Order: sequence, then structure tokens, then C-alpha cells
Amino acid sequence: RLREQRLEGIINTVADGIITVDDHGVIQTFNPAAEGIFGFRKEEVIGKNVRTLVQDEVLTAPSDEPGWVRTLAASSEIVGRRKDGEVVPLELSMREMQQGDELSFTSIVRDISERKAAEQRVFRMAHHDALTELPNRNLFGDRVVEAFKRAKRHTEKLALLFVDLDKFKPINDTYGHAVGDEVLKAAANRLRFGVRATDTVARVGGDEFMVLLEELADAEEAEEIRQKLQTELCQPMRLSHHKVAIGASIGIAVYPDNGSEIAELMDYADQDMYARKHARGAEPTPRT
Repeated sequence: RLREQRLEGIINTVADGIITVDDHGVIQTFNPAAEGIFGFRKEEVIGKNVRTLVQDEVLTAPSDEPGWVRTLAASSEIVGRRKDGEVVPLELSMREMQQGDELSFTSIVRDISERKAAEQRVFRMAHHDALTELPNRNLFGDRVVEAFKRAKRHTEKLALLFVDLDKFKPINDTYGHAVGDEVLKAAANRLRFGVRATDTVARVGGDEFMVLLEELADAEEAEEIRQKLQTELCQPMRLSHHKVAIGASIGIAVYPDNGSEIAELMDYADQDMYARKHARGAEPTPRT
């Protein structure tokens, strides 16, 4: 009896949630740490099925299927469900125990919300531009690769736009980097809101952006979007303390019209951008 009391004391003081269930998934024990993770008091869950604590999509086996609890044991991370309905990412370790004719499972669960949030922050920092919060060159490249696979598989058109802001350097030199940053963020927003939800806008350089247009009906649709973005970027920008006007040279390359591989389209869009920049001649000048 003393040994059982000591074991119970340990279980009740550990930081991880400890839950035992029988072979039908009925909860038998529920320690204080588990109460903190799930928001239930033990009296509310003991005798109920462990499915109460888990998102429905986590468990694929029917509850009346023999040994279905073992499907949980195969998972190292699951999505739990709190009493208030909030979902929580969990790390799970489950062990099977045979005591005479009775089979039970002991689960150790740990709330990994902070770890997942940290991983998301690191991922975002590695794949997004800090100033504009747009995807960076790395993430854009990944999306282009996947988009090409889909376009080839479904025989669809897509387009790449190469956007280079005109007269950004004079603004940056005249008013300073803070104003230059405002211009870049304003330009990013105009590009972001000027495309469809299925498209991707990325900042790939100082004043350079790229746009991926997917599921196009034809090349004309891509050109319409290009012209729309061109018009938007040429509108005066009202910043915190200044009003400036910039321009933009936007090159376009359509798959498969202008190339059958990514490198070909990238090069075509780049060359088209420079040709348009040269044809534009004098660009707008900054003004207060």
C-alpha cells in the first residue's frame, strides 16, 4: 500500500500528463498535469472514452474495432481537444501493459504548443521577408516548382512576373531608408491585393518582386493582371510624411508559351522586364 501511495504521489507531481485507458479506450486514471493540459477535472473524464480528448480526424479506426487504441500508440504527435473546444498539439508516448487478463495502456502527453509556435516562427523567418512579410526567394522557388508540377500534370497555363520598381533608389537616397522601407511595404501591399488568392507574390531582392500566377485560362488573363499591377504601382503613394510616385517595369513569361522549364521562364521574364524598362524611358521622379 505504501508503494502505491508513493507511485501515486509521483504521478500527481510530474509535469507531464499521465492517462491510463483500458483496451476499449475508457479512461481509468487522469493526473493533475493532464487536468491542466485538457481543462477537465479527472471526475469529468474517468469512465469516458479517450476520444473525448482527441480531434476526430486523429483516430481513423472505429471505436468498436478490437485493438483500436493501438492506433494512438503509433502516433508520436497528435492534436488534442480541450474542454473549451480549443485544439492543442501534443507529444504522445503510449505503452501497453498486461496485468493478468486485463489489458491497459499508459499514455504520457506533453503540451508542445510553445515548441510548435517557435518552429513556426523559425520557418517564417527562413521563408519570409522580414520587412514586407511576403514569401522570400527560397519559398517562392519552392512554390514555383510545385506549381510547375501541377501545370504539367493538368496541362494548365501559369505565368511568372518579374517586377522591378522604377526610381526607388532616388527616393531612398533623398528621403532615407525609413521612407524607402515605407515604399517597399506599400508596393508589396499593392501587389498582394492586386492578385488572386491562388497566386504568390514574393520579394526576391532590394526593390525586386516576383509573382506566380496559376490556373490561367489563357495568356491574355496573365497580361491583364500584369497591366493591373503596373497601374497600381504607378499610383502616387501617401506615406507618413511624404507623397511619392514610383513606377514599375514588369516582365512576363507564360508557360508553356515562353518556355517549358522554370529556368527558361525565369530568364524570359527577366529579359522582358529589362526590355520594358528600356522602352519606358523617363520614369516618375519623387515629390513631396
